[in-house]
Amino acid sequence: MYFDTKSNSDLKLNSIINTGEFKELDKTLLHYFEDMCLAHRFNLLGSGWISNGYDSRSPGVEGHRYKMNATVKEFDKEGRWLKTIVRRSHFKNAQKIWKLIDDNDYIPIDWQKDFKSGFRWSSKDWYNDVRKGIVGEKPGVDIKVPWELSRMQHFPYLALHSTGKNRNALVKEFRNQVLDFIATNPPRMGVNWKCTMDVAIRAANLLISYDMFCQKDDGNVLDKEFRTAFTNFMYEHGRHIFHNLEWQVDMTSNHYLADITGLLFIAAYLENSKETNTWVVFCTNEIIKQYQKQFYEDGANFEASTSYHRLSSEMIVYATALLLGLPDEKVAVLKHFKKYNGNVPFLYRDKTQYYKIEDSKLSFPDWYLQKLSNTRHFTKNISKPSGDVVQIGDNDSGQFFKLFPVGNFMSNKEAGDIYLNLEGYSNLMSENDLFWDENALNHSGLLNAFSGLYDSIVHSVEAGFVKKLSRNCMLKYNPEYYKLKTDANFGIPELPFEDQLITDVGNYTDNPILEGVKLYSYPDFGLIIIKSPELFFSVFYGHHQNYYCNWGHAHSDKLSVELSINDTDIYSDPGTYIYTALPEKRMLFAKASAHHAINTGVESLKRESTFLASADYRIKIIHCDVSKVVLYIEYGDVKHLRDISISNEAIIIKDRCNKHFTYPQFEFMSNGYGKIKKLDLR
Repeated sequence: MYFDTKSNSDLKLNSIINTGEFKELDKTLLHYFEDMCLAHRFNLLGSGWISNGYDSRSPGVEGHRYKMNATVKEFDKEGRWLKTIVRRSHFKNAQKIWKLIDDNDYIPIDWQKDFKSGFRWSSKDWYNDVRKGIVGEKPGVDIKVPWELSRMQHFPYLALHSTGKNRNALVKEFRNQVLDFIATNPPRMGVNWKCTMDVAIRAANLLISYDMFCQKDDGNVLDKEFRTAFTNFMYEHGRHIFHNLEWQVDMTSNHYLADITGLLFIAAYLENSKETNTWVVFCTNEIIKQYQKQFYEDGANFEASTSYHRLSSEMIVYATALLLGLPDEKVAVLKHFKKYNGNVPFLYRDKTQYYKIEDSKLSFPDWYLQKLSNTRHFTKNISKPSGDVVQIGDNDSGQFFKLFPVGNFMSNKEAGDIYLNLEGYSNLMSENDLFWDENALNHSGLLNAFSGLYDSIVHSVEAGFVKKLSRNCMLKYNPEYYKLKTDANFGIPELPFEDQLITDVGNYTDNPILEGVKLYSYPDFGLIIIKSPELFFSVFYGHHQNYYCNWGHAHSDKLSVELSINDTDIYSDPGTYIYTALPEKRMLFAKASAHHAINTGVESLKRESTFLASADYRIKIIHCDVSKVVLYIEYGDVKHLRDISISNEAIIIKDRCNKHFTYPQFEFMSNGYGKIKKLDLR
């Protein structure tokens, strides 16, 4: 169905976040990100800091490069060049929007291009057609690249932190990039409307950036004409999301959670109307319902991935904060909305109202508050002393908001030497120039966001942002979740094949690793962690078979371990590397042969396609304390016993199996989507 793309010009936006004072970025870091944004250079999904324009050269993905740049002779002020970019029916409106860009030096971004491979989609195509014949069929092509760029996640931290003369330049750049996007991405046309999740994340990021930039705009850069265009575009985002929810009878996932969270932000920002009132009520109820469905009682997300746990938990935290701090007129809508309104989508069959309005404030069910605390504890405990998390399942580096960068600087040459995906990168850039390397395995931003809900003192940008979003609403910590059942009487069958791995602790530290040691168990997710200031040890055995699970982002990693002593990683998960651009590599990283368990040639996970998999296994926890863990698993025709002993002298992993097995020696590691480096296995 083609929707009318001309919206109501009388719509207005609320202001929800009072920026006030936030912790300042290091000046070098701030100026670096400002310069990259103004130069239209983006480092997304392993691309390196490269520019993305209609004539820019793409570096290629493992030798796969496409020459598909759109031919534009001149970006004229009148916007005649847009005839080659959009349909004839959209040209006049696109031209009108383009003329609002009051900057003769502005060079437009090619939002339709995978700027890693060079493959280009078209905004002349209806959004449901753009993916045909692409996914997994053209090597190196990754539809996630334009999606990631279109999330506009480069703006919120600049809106928060920029000051002085660069502030004015960035307000102007925000205006220009948004107008550029509106002109070249008509609603429901092109690659950037295909995935509703990315539409929703884009809307939320643009709204909070707009809110904060407006408060720094002392030159009326974001004038009435821009505000009208922007507000209408956000309304179109809401309509699109509402009519394209990624919901299925038998499965909802992080995509649907993103849909309703993004729509909640739109509904909160747009003034009350019959339509937006429906959105805010629908999203409030659905977010609570989906939290119950998509997160286990132990607080972990159901997608068998610690990175997707981060993504989904961010949505829950920011949605919770927004709901706690909703403007009074929105709370009134929740209180007086006529139940079971016919405008609510067909999928809204559950007539339970999960929230309550008490004393003109929204309150959550007790189980919600308990689970929220459990989710925070899980996030904290999967983090190693180094700050990195144990990597389980897929990692696409996804986040809802990026409010404060986490990573480190190196030179372009160092980056090219470390990462195989940046081979030849130093030839494109000056070798000695700075390269900011984002650390996707550090989830401190999520922990900081949780802090904004629970702690009275603000120590981080994310905590301050959450406090402003929730209007300083405070929640109480609940005790840590801990439930573990062992089956010491289980009869272990005869297992003739055996081998062991021994790690000498003295090679890594002179300190006792068991001093201050604690054990954390998450039986719903299927994870045991033994942790001290000097030690991080984890063993993943997978969720209980009676629990709902989405196997699409899982790996064949049952009974795999991660081990770190004195911040030195000895056993670490290889990550994911990439999805549909190189499906064979995606499969390689997900196999048992890539993980620190055993390899019998039989997979514990049956992968039918890129994101469709199933698993059938049986787990027994025979013993578990801080010095000894014994687990038994059966899958296919494999029977495997793993006996782990931990002392201040050594960590010994003994394996017995009914089949011949080897210990994998996987030579690659990916610490973020699109990033790959070779390991020294000597």
